[in-house]
Amino acid sequence: MKYILNIDWLSFFCQGTPPKPFSVYTLEELPFGTPVFSRVANLVLNNEVKAQVLWCPRSSVLGEYSMMIKINNRILYTNEWCLLLTDIRFAWGLSQIKISRLDICADFQFFKFGLSAPKHIQNFIEQKTVKVGKAKFKLIGEQRKMIEYQYLRFGEGSSPVSVYLYNKTIELMQVKDKPYIREQWRAAGFDNKNHVWRLEFSLKGKALKIIDKKTGEFVTNDFAALTCKNVLQSFFSLFLNKYFTFKRCEVQQNKFRWEKIVLFDSAPTDFEIVDISMFSDTSRKHKIFLKQLFNLEKSMRALKPYQKQVTDELIFDYATEHNLLGYTTKISSRGTHFE
Repeated sequence: MKYILNIDWLSFFCQGTPPKPFSVYTLEELPFGTPVFSRVANLVLNNEVKAQVLWCPRSSVLGEYSMMIKINNRILYTNEWCLLLTDIRFAWGLSQIKISRLDICADFQFFKFGLSAPKHIQNFIEQKTVKVGKAKFKLIGEQRKMIEYQYLRFGEGSSPVSVYLYNKTIELMQVKDKPYIREQWRAAGFDNKNHVWRLEFSLKGKALKIIDKKTGEFVTNDFAALTCKNVLQSFFSLFLNKYFTFKRCEVQQNKFRWEKIVLFDSAPTDFEIVDISMFSDTSRKHKIFLKQLFNLEKSMRALKPYQKQVTDELIFDYATEHNLLGYTTKISSRGTHFE
């Protein structure tokens, strides 16, 4: 089958000196901040935004030199982003770099053996197939002459891994067109008569603790490795097998013997997620800080999407580091929005 792998989102927390223009890059500061950081700026080259940087945390708990950097979406569809990150690291003296969110996606038109994505969703809803492992899901569709399924999501906002299967062609038509994505489709020889679907894995927290079993090294510590198609394929295969595996429902009750449905040509992988406890001490001040973040998000109802994403990523990352994921679930269940 034909499919294209890409990184669709990359953001990370780090420590560094206050951002400033360097080399051929300019820094265009925006006239507003976020609930977490008081200053936001776009890093620009040749009139194109290459990345966005947020710094000057409003709370002293984060540390004076904490910042967050998000690479622009178009740049991620090339290997240019790794060179950009190298430039930024030297210019701003970045250290303690830690990925806060990484999205890996596959664009395709049909699953292996010609199965369409809408038919696969329909089989799941009608319980002709079953997903391996428990998970909450969300379904979006549209009723015309027939019901058209357009979006299926597994996982929640507080989940280390969220899985999205959705109609990318419709999203580009209705939300925002991205010519560089369409150009990839043309280069891959996709048929214009059929819609393109996307399977996307959004990773954060402990889901990013991925090692290469051959070397014992953390793969996500090496940004350059993420530009390698073989590494992306290994990532995709790992999460495909772990979080998007389906079996055909059969009469026999032993589900382990049910036939597995092959959706992609996935390669063997030497990568695995490791559960390593690397938590800092938890104290009352950490709980207070998390509550403040929740209250900020709740009180500012008109948050822009990127502002909410920054807050959500920080909440999840901070809660993971201080072993407070259970606490975030507890306070979010009291009515505070957290997804």
